[in-house]
Amino acid sequence: KKPGNLKEGPGSGPRSGSGKVVEPAFSVGILRHYIIALNKIGVELRLNILNGHYTTNEINEIAHSEWIDLSKFGLATSFETNDPKENRKKIEIPLLSIPNVYTWQWANYHNTNKNNELIYTNLPWISSLRMIAIGLFAGQRLQGAQWLGLNNYRSQHHEGNSYWTNLYLCTDKTKSNHICRLQRYIMPWLDDEAFFQTSICESPPAKAFYENDKDSGYLAQQWLFRSPFGSTDSPFSDSLYGDIWIRVLRGLEQIWNNIAPEHLTYHFIQEEQYSHRSLRAGAIKYTTPHTPH
Repeated sequence: KKPGNLKEGPGSGPRSGSGKVVEPAFSVGILRHYIIALNKIGVELRLNILNGHYTTNEINEIAHSEWIDLSKFGLATSFETNDPKENRKKIEIPLLSIPNVYTWQWANYHNTNKNNELIYTNLPWISSLRMIAIGLFAGQRLQGAQWLGLNNYRSQHHEGNSYWTNLYLCTDKTKSNHICRLQRYIMPWLDDEAFFQTSICESPPAKAFYENDKDSGYLAQQWLFRSPFGSTDSPFSDSLYGDIWIRVLRGLEQIWNNIAPEHLTYHFIQEEQYSHRSLRAGAIKYTTPHTPH
C-alpha cells in the first residue's frame, strides 16, 4: 500500500520539458468544486489538530492514510456541482472519504487561538494543493505558482466585489514578473497560506534563491509555499506537487465515474507497475497525461 504521508527530496530545482495536456473540458467545473472542498477540509483538519480534538494515534492514522475517512473524524461534507446527465441541474456530491492530498510534518507550531502557545504536533500542509489551484483557476504554469513571493503575491490585489482580482507572479518559466487574473475567492486561500507560514509555523520562511541558484538573476526572497523538507526555505518540489495532483485526480475519477453518463466516463489516471529494476518492482504506480493549466 502506498504510504499516505508524502515526503520529498531536498528542495526545488530546474525542471525538464513536459508533454502533458489540460483536463477534459467537461471535468473542469467539478474539479474546481472538488479542490475547493479539499482546501476547506485541510483547513478544518489543521484547526482540529491545533485545538486538541484528536489523539496522537488519530493524528498518525490520518496522516498515514492513503484515503482519509472523513466520517470517522467528523469531517464529512458535500459540494454542489453541475449534473452531467441533465443540463442546468445541480447535484450534491457527498464526501465521506478523500485521498490524502496534504503533506504532513511533525514540528513545533503556534496555536494562535491559545495565546500563541507552541505545541509539537503533526499538521497538514495544504501548500501543494494551493499551487495546483493557481494552475487550475488562473491558468498559470505550476512553476509560476510554485515560486509566488510571500511579500508580493498580493501586491496587485484590489479590494472590491468583482469576480476577478490580480495575482502578482514574480517569476515564470518564460518571463520574469507579470500579473494574472485570479478568482477573488481564491485569494483568501493564499492569505491563509501566508498566515500559516508566518504565524502558525515556528518561524517564518527564510530568504532563498529562485531554484536555489544564486546566479539565477533573481534576488533571494521569502517564498509563499515554503517547504519544511529542504536545506533551504524554497518551495515544495515538482515531484511532490505532482504526486498530490495524481491523488486529486484519483479522487475526482472515483466521483466523476459514479455520476457521469456512460459515454462520459473517463480515466484521469493510469495504473502502471514499477520496473523490475526499481526497489518497488511490481508495485502499482499512478500516472496522468493531464496538467492543471
